[in-house]
Amino acid sequence: MSLYVNRKVLKLIGQRIEEQREKKKLDVSDVAYMTGFSDNTVRNVEAGKDTTVSYLVEVCIAVGLHPKDLFDMELEMKPRFELSPERKNKKKLTLRIREYIREGYFDTSRSAKDVVLKLEEDGIRTSSAVLSNILPRWLKTTKKGRRNSYRSK
Repeated sequence: MSLYVNRKVLKLIGQRIEEQREKKKLDVSDVAYMTGFSDNTVRNVEAGKDTTVSYLVEVCIAVGLHPKDLFDMELEMKPRFELSPERKNKKKLTLRIREYIREGYFDTSRSAKDVVLKLEEDGIRTSSAVLSNILPRWLKTTKKGRRNSYRSK
């Protein structure tokens, strides 16, 4: 998996830090001295190169710029990737199963088919095979012949 970098935002952040440093009449070496970082590290932050939050915070403190002001910008509040219908359904399914556990539904032993029917009543479609992979994460599994049953631990 490659590292994601939002160059546009990092460039804007770097410009804000540089403007504040110049406004305070500090040079890069002054900021490097105050942070304990190298001159090159400070230049990289100002150039919008990828960095850590810790470096950003320390450089902001050195130049007198509160980090909350650094991030006060217009952003498109949309994720890079939308959740797929499968992922949304899986999330709903997981949340509902956890809710059933909290409500005591699994205080009595239940088959995967029982759970499928219960979920269908709540508008969630799934299969016994899917549940057989999910339910053992949170519930005690016992065999009844060829079938599993699930109960709270």
